Amino acid sequence: MYKLSFLLIILNFINHSFGQDLVWRIPIDAKNVQLETPKSVVLDSMVVDIPENGKVIIQFEGNAWSSFGDDIIVAANEFPLWTPDNGNYSFLVYDSIYNLNAFYHSRIVNVSAGKKKFYAIGHNWTGKAGDGIASFKGNLTAEFYKANNTQSFISSNPISKYPLKATQEAGVLSKIEINAPKKGKLLVSIDGVMGSNVDDVLELTSNTNPNWPNDAEKVEAKSITYWNSELICHKKLFSVEPGIHTIYALIRKTKGDTSSQNNSVYCQFYAEFLADVETTKSINAASFEKTIRKSTDTINVYNVDLDLPSNGKLILKYSARLQSNIKDQYHIFLADNHSNTIKANSIRVQNTHINDNDDYFMISEISNAKAGKHSISIRSLLDPASKGTGTALIKGVLSMKFIGEKSTEVSSINQDLLNIVGYPVPFQNKLTLQALNNGENSDCNLYIFNEQGNLMFKSKDVNLKSADFDLSNFPTGIYNAIIECKNQKSVLKLVKQ
Repeated sequence: MYKLSFLLIILNFINHSFGQDLVWRIPIDAKNVQLETPKSVVLDSMVVDIPENGKVIIQFEGNAWSSFGDDIIVAANEFPLWTPDNGNYSFLVYDSIYNLNAFYHSRIVNVSAGKKKFYAIGHNWTGKAGDGIASFKGNLTAEFYKANNTQSFISSNPISKYPLKATQEAGVLSKIEINAPKKGKLLVSIDGVMGSNVDDVLELTSNTNPNWPNDAEKVEAKSITYWNSELICHKKLFSVEPGIHTIYALIRKTKGDTSSQNNSVYCQFYAEFLADVETTKSINAASFEKTIRKSTDTINVYNVDLDLPSNGKLILKYSARLQSNIKDQYHIFLADNHSNTIKANSIRVQNTHINDNDDYFMISEISNAKAGKHSISIRSLLDPASKGTGTALIKGVLSMKFIGEKSTEVSSINQDLLNIVGYPVPFQNKLTLQALNNGENSDCNLYIFNEQGNLMFKSKDVNLKSADFDLSNFPTGIYNAIIECKNQKSVLKLVKQ
């Protein structure tokens, strides 16, 4: 009886394939951390289970409060220390009152199947005059991209340039070549730091040729003191046809000595491809700017409506530049409203120097989204303690990525040859899997995911002539089991009582 009912479930789920991109996130809330020595400090870490070979984008974003005179570095890393490359972000505060900074750092690493640990790092640069104490509040995120996937993949080329000559003409910092197997979209990202001489202005953008584009999708870095580095976050969406495409990272200097080589760029430069034929994933981006007037209420900066075809993961990222008064502090919210249920993340942005009213920031939100209509909004709230004009200009790009629960990827696996049942239905503690055919049922791999797409259990080299698994630690609910044997696959629906 049990075996018959599970055969019916197999027929319903046999067409779903394995390989959905995975996303993990933990909140970071580290108060009064002592960073007075040059040794790196782990603010927090997370261990994830990588299902197969691929790449991971590690991201650390949020707010930091530090003391006057300290030069604080933040970084996302696969090692428990700061390593000086590809855009680790550092910041100063210029007096004891305005001690808040927004930060963002990403790093792309190659990974193999198995457990992997990622870190949020704090570090105090040597030779500064503060007390070395800082507090951090934000998120550490890891996003997995499967290797050898022709529907969705990522390509990267980190930028590390110093000394660097920048002129008023466009100069090529780096380039990425993408071989698009199908018509699709490219979401290009450049994030890190740029630096130059005092009063210089550098601009950075991306394009499909080495010429400066006519659009307004650029970021700008101004040097205001002896400390000459500024956070930048750039995103841009391109539509591409099948074939080889080159994406260029471009730089130019619009103010300052163009003969000087005292310019620097340390950034992650990467592009994500998504084929248009992929029906269970989507990626989009929208750029906009808005003047924020003084108000005691929350102001809606931007709004976009989405209609999701299924349950899945919704990944929102907003990279922007805020021009404001030094005495003003803004709370920026990124919210997902579905059926009057609001899930939101927020960041504080405050100008910390009287001669520079520009601040870049990045904020993201990841939610287990339900099928149906969603209203995505960006909102701002002027902090009640602000004493400035209350007027600001905000300009940025909102990127939206959706991964459906039934996300499929190109695979050579034959899904029709395996005939595997699991019982009892529902199970309580022990689950038995058994192959009903006489094929190759040894050396199989088993993966079990919960409804949110999180990997809960993995076992390799399983012999499915009959195999028992202790799943007593699983919460009550519905799970999907993926069994791979040689070039064959089955997907089972499991119910834990």
